[in-house]
Amino acid sequence: MHSALSGGEKAIALHLPLFAAVASHYEAVPDAPRPILLDEVVGVDTTNRGQVFALLSALDLDLILTTDHEWCTFRELSGIAVHQSITGLLSSFVGPRDDDPLSPGDASVSRRVSVDVKS
Repeated sequence: MHSALSGGEKAIALHLPLFAAVASHYEAVPDAPRPILLDEVVGVDTTNRGQVFALLSALDLDLILTTDHEWCTFRELSGIAVHQSITGLLSSFVGPRDDDPLSPGDASVSRRVSVDVKS
């Protein structure tokens, strides 16, 4: 079966037991934050990324990921916070999800904060 899967499907199959183990570990302290950190979401197509995000939401995990191209505008996510680091500037975007993809420039669903960190 492993050889019949695409690279992205193999990556997902390898991560599923880890996601379940992390969620199970956090059950010991129900009110604690439930972070899970992923460095990039590479090799996984858009449909599969949405399914992974749906699973992480169903497991009630707080996803933190690093990426240079993913804005997480997936219906499967109930909310997002994007922090973008540019040389000398840290820019953050926080917004709730609704039925439409978020637009960082839409003040009705977002808040953008930029801080000069050149000091």
